[in-house]
Amino acid sequence: QLQDFVGFAPSFNQAIAQATRACTGAELASLQCNQQEVVGIKSLFSGSIFLSDAANQQTFLEEAGQYRIIHLATHACAGEEDMALNKIHFSDDFISNQDLHNLQLQAELAVLSACNTGSGKLVRGEGIMSLSRGFILAGCPSTLMSLWSVDDCTTSDLMHHIYRGLRQG
Repeated sequence: QLQDFVGFAPSFNQAIAQATRACTGAELASLQCNQQEVVGIKSLFSGSIFLSDAANQQTFLEEAGQYRIIHLATHACAGEEDMALNKIHFSDDFISNQDLHNLQLQAELAVLSACNTGSGKLVRGEGIMSLSRGFILAGCPSTLMSLWSVDDCTTSDLMHHIYRGLRQG
């Protein structure tokens, strides 16, 4: 039986960002409000949250298929010309759009609370090749995403409003 909610809120620090995770050579900054975002949403739903180093790629791969709602409060990168740049960052690594295609999710909704998660290359007859496509191919019919760079703390506030509304029907 599926649980309601799983949230991931990794931490980022300069040493890791410089060594392993740059979308185009830029460092990933620490997110000030992503953990409070996930903790606040968890107070509305049953399920699990993974914070800081526990919000890693392996945990996502092991856990994501067991929940109705997957919430990722993190960094993401989108490539409009190179779809290989579409990826979602975890504390230790990232998951690419291609990696998502190979998952088997049962979630009804994936919330990508990160910058530019809805951006991607427009392919005639296919649509936008964004991170949403990876979730759809993995079996998740609905994705909430962003089309631009977003402020971490403002996004956290917005997400709490969205989830309160979702909880109320």
